[in-house]
Amino acid sequence: MKLAALLLSATLTGAWASPSFESLASIPFNTRLPAGWQFSRPQRPALEPAPERGDFFGDTKPKPAPELDQWNQAVARIDLASQLDRHQTMLHLQLGPSVWQVGVAGDAAFKRYYFTFRQGSRVHLAPLDIGRLRSGVDIEIEPGLVYNFKISPNIFDPVRRSTLKLRPARGTSGRSHDIKTGDILDAARALSFVFSAEDAEYWVFYGTDVDPSTGQFGSSRSLLFVRYDGLNSRAWPLAEDALPLAQAMRVQLSSPLILTRTPSELAIAPTR
Repeated sequence: MKLAALLLSATLTGAWASPSFESLASIPFNTRLPAGWQFSRPQRPALEPAPERGDFFGDTKPKPAPELDQWNQAVARIDLASQLDRHQTMLHLQLGPSVWQVGVAGDAAFKRYYFTFRQGSRVHLAPLDIGRLRSGVDIEIEPGLVYNFKISPNIFDPVRRSTLKLRPARGTSGRSHDIKTGDILDAARALSFVFSAEDAEYWVFYGTDVDPSTGQFGSSRSLLFVRYDGLNSRAWPLAEDALPLAQAMRVQLSSPLILTRTPSELAIAPTR
């Protein structure tokens, strides 16, 4: 759903297809490699990309919680209206002749993903297979405006120093862009709601789900909790409807938390 989380997932997966330290160490220092040469290493099943989602995405499993004064004990309160779809303004890029706000959306099941391209009230959604980002995928932003999106992993720091490369394709004229994943993560944190609980920092995103039958935004919304911890980062998607209004619900992230939703706010409290 969120650009940083999806690119982090794709980057972690792509890192295992990059040269290993062992492979690099086994090559004489003066060896000249052919242009385009790539090392490989076996894929690790735990880091497979969506739709399997892998260990990067966890299940929150909300359950009714015992009554408590969660409003006074809350460590954070999120104004939901002000947080809605902020992640879709994460990147401001000139693509072709004009500037677009670029982000990511997903369906309610977190199995289908889309790039979002915004210009004011105008928005275009393009289906995205994050597994193909490692080899590069052409995305049509509007008729005649096509860019190739590709993740180039950095083996020494795959999380922050990998690069999202955008190149005009299929006859498109326009600027190219090289964006460090660390810059995307910093932009994501700045647009998220940040709170700390049980010695962990979480970033919360709140977005409108895409209806996969139409490829357009639907009526449902979802939350995404991200705990950034380098290669050990995790994310927990949660449907808004899984949190009944005014009902305290216990969810399991890195540690258990109590969430209580009203029409305008989400209160977050520790379990003790």
